[in-house]
Amino acid sequence: MNNKDLLFDKIYNDDCITALKSCLDKRKDQSKAVVSHKFVFVCGSMLNSFANESLKGSYLTSDNRGFIRRYILSKNPTIHVVYSERLFEQNSKVDLLTFEEFLAEISDLIILPIESAGTICELGAFAHSEGLLTKKLLVIVDNEYKDADSFIVQGPVRKVANSKAKVIYAPVNAGTILTSELTAFIDERLAVFKQPRRQDNFHRLNPSNIGTNTLYLNSFIHELIELMQVASPISQGNAFKLYKKIKDIDSRLQFVKSNGEQFHKQITQQMIFKLLKDAGIIRQVEEDLYSSCEPLSNENLFLFQEEERIHKKLENQRLSMLSRIRKHKKEMCL
Repeated sequence: MNNKDLLFDKIYNDDCITALKSCLDKRKDQSKAVVSHKFVFVCGSMLNSFANESLKGSYLTSDNRGFIRRYILSKNPTIHVVYSERLFEQNSKVDLLTFEEFLAEISDLIILPIESAGTICELGAFAHSEGLLTKKLLVIVDNEYKDADSFIVQGPVRKVANSKAKVIYAPVNAGTILTSELTAFIDERLAVFKQPRRQDNFHRLNPSNIGTNTLYLNSFIHELIELMQVASPISQGNAFKLYKKIKDIDSRLQFVKSNGEQFHKQITQQMIFKLLKDAGIIRQVEEDLYSSCEPLSNENLFLFQEEERIHKKLENQRLSMLSRIRKHKKEMCL
C-alpha cells in the first residue's frame, strides 16, 4: 500500500465509509427527475479580443453568447451555463463524436448561434448527429439567411428545422440577438426546468445507479456532486475512489447513456471534473484539492436518502472528514 492509499484510509476510515454507506439511497428500479443542476451549453464563437481570458468581466457580456448567458442567469441564476468549446479544448484527447454524445446526454439545452465559419462547421456536425437533433437544441441563424437560397439554409439548417430541434432567425451579426422570439423561447424552456415531475425531452427521469460498475452518466454526475458537497475538499482521484468505496465497486467505472447505450469512446473522469469546474459547481482550492461551491441540500437527491436524520448524519461526517483533512494536511502536500 503506497502513501496515497494510507492517507486515503486515514481520512476516509472504515467508520466514515460505513456511515456514508448507511446514508445511501439503495432503492432499486427507481428513476428520479432532475430539478437542480441544469446544464445549458452555449456553442459558437467569441470576440477575438477576449479569446484567452477567463469567464469573467466583459468576456461574458460582449458577444452573442455573453448576451445569451447574461439573459439566462438574470432569469434563473442557478442554471449552469457552459461554453462548450472550453470543455472540448481541455479534453483534446476526446474525439468529436464522443464529445457530441456527451453534450447530448448531459445537456438540458444547447444553443448554437451561427456567426462564423467555425459555427457553420458545428452546425454541420450537429445536423449529422441524431442524438443532438432533439428539442434540447436551439439554432440561431442570422436574418440575412432567412429567405436565402444558400447551402447553409438548404442543407444543415433545413435538416435541423425538420427535426425536433428549433431554428430561430435573429440579427446575429448586429449585436441585437435577443429578439422577443428568442427570449420567449428561452423563457419557455426555463419554465419547464422548474416543473420537477414532468417527463419529456427536457425533464428526463434519470435511472438509479445500483450494484454495478456500469453507471448512467447523467445520474452519476448528480451523485458525484452530492458526494463532493459532503467530502470537500477532496482530490479528483479520491472523489472517484470514495464513490467506489461506498458503492462497493472494485472495478473500473464504465459510463453509459440513460438508455443504456455505450458512448463512442469511454467518458473519462477528467472530462466529468472539467464540466463541474466550468459550470461553477466545484472550485479548485489547492493544487489537487477541490471544494463544492454549495452545501448539500435535503431534497432532490440522487446518492443519499432525503431524510432530516440522514442530512444531520452527513453533516457530522462532513465535519469529521474536514477535521481529519486538516490534521493530515502536511502529508497531503508531500
